[in-house]
Amino acid sequence: MPDVLTVKETELLLNTIRKPCYRVFLFTVYSMGLRLGEGLKLEVGDIIKKHYDAFKSKYRKRLLPGHLKAINSISRCRTPESGEMVLKCPKCSKTEYLPHSCGHRNCPQCQNHETTEWLERQRKKLLPVPYFLVTFTVPSILRPVAWKSQKIFFDAMFKASSATLNELAKNERFLGGKIGTTGVLHTHNRRLDFHPHIHYDQQVVMTRESIYYGYLNLF
Repeated sequence: MPDVLTVKETELLLNTIRKPCYRVFLFTVYSMGLRLGEGLKLEVGDIIKKHYDAFKSKYRKRLLPGHLKAINSISRCRTPESGEMVLKCPKCSKTEYLPHSCGHRNCPQCQNHETTEWLERQRKKLLPVPYFLVTFTVPSILRPVAWKSQKIFFDAMFKASSATLNELAKNERFLGGKIGTTGVLHTHNRRLDFHPHIHYDQQVVMTRESIYYGYLNLF
């Protein structure tokens, strides 16, 4: 392979990559002119700082206040801009300054611990029975409405979907009992297209006579 690729050769190389995560990585490294070692150390905050103005200019009409808050928090995470904690050794007086993390729930740099704790809390709620997945989504024609009024729309999605599950569960023709659910909202699909949907982690429903799998009875 030559040291310097032409535009056509670069295009052919990038188009041969099928896995989305690899494509994103290589496109990012190439667009920022990074070496492989620099790319491996790259953080989301670095990308935001380099392309923030161009990104905001291009997507100004689509960005919501929540998006801007997340972007600003992630770009400042663990930098002096977010404030610093001073550590001083009482014996040798050596002083270190450690920047604070942003604490934003979408930050990939500082939320690993909080995510782990959240998952552990959810595990403690699980019953010793099998579980299955139930997914609710919305037709594509409603997605523009969801985008413009996300807080109201997502709240309505949770209320409607959970009410549907509970109503079906009460019906003797299906389950004839009460259910408990854990629902998680996903706003995008694997291709990063806006595609709001809710996943419910649904347990088996117990009755006096036998155990019914809600999947088999509901659908």
